[in-house]
Amino acid sequence: MSSPEVSVVMPVLNCPEIEDQLGALSGQTFSGRWEVIVADNGSTDGTRDRARRWRDRLPDLRVIDASAQRGGDAARNIGTVAARAARIAYCDADDVVCPQWLEHLVPALDGDPMATGPIDLTRLNRDTVIAWRPTVRWEALPSWHRYLPAALTCNLAVRREVHEALGGFQAPAIGADFRFVWRAQLSGWRLGFAPGALVHRREPTTWSAYLRRSYRYGSHEPALYREFRDEGMPRSSTVVALARWAALTGGAPVLALPRWRYAWLDTAGLRAGRLVGSLRDRVLYL
Repeated sequence: MSSPEVSVVMPVLNCPEIEDQLGALSGQTFSGRWEVIVADNGSTDGTRDRARRWRDRLPDLRVIDASAQRGGDAARNIGTVAARAARIAYCDADDVVCPQWLEHLVPALDGDPMATGPIDLTRLNRDTVIAWRPTVRWEALPSWHRYLPAALTCNLAVRREVHEALGGFQAPAIGADFRFVWRAQLSGWRLGFAPGALVHRREPTTWSAYLRRSYRYGSHEPALYREFRDEGMPRSSTVVALARWAALTGGAPVLALPRWRYAWLDTAGLRAGRLVGSLRDRVLYL
């Protein structure tokens, strides 16, 4: 049997929403042959059984044990090794890809060794969760941190040669996607953009989960700065950081307003994470 044109690798750990994503994958308009690899990172809630129920609608679906090492990055690496295609498309189990996701993402790898697409926040999230954001849909390559273009592993495709040359995604899992695409670009591989490869992303819904997620994001950024500063990544602005802390202190009353509650939580988590990460990694990135 010939190899598939692309392998979809999806890490998962205790995800009740996985069937939403598998349903979206079953409706793909891509005409080539492809497979889905669910890399289970040690689920204990029946996620594996939920995934296996889709074998009749996704004939090339495999659920593999990826619990040897915890973390989404480790599960992606294990899934990539198990994949049979020379092109790998990564998505997350709690999101929903659009029907044309593979149809647009796979051809993008003809011109570029890596590709990503738009991310939308409106379909899967309550208005109160996302109302504070200046944008709820990214329509171009993001350049967060005022550095190289970035991509999230909820919407990323790469040629296998890139993954192998870089040794896969490196721990820790938070920030592994930025580290991967930045190291690849510094090695000469371009990151392309496929406008039709849309992914609907799911945000945390509870206060505590939102705060923890923002804290984790912030806590990994000083380590990224330490790793890439010699390659041109700029330091964060201390003036801006102090202004944000002042706004947090004076803006605590907005916690009573659903529209701005998540904005406060996001800023508080990010700034606290950067502070702790700076102390831990002995580099100033506030």
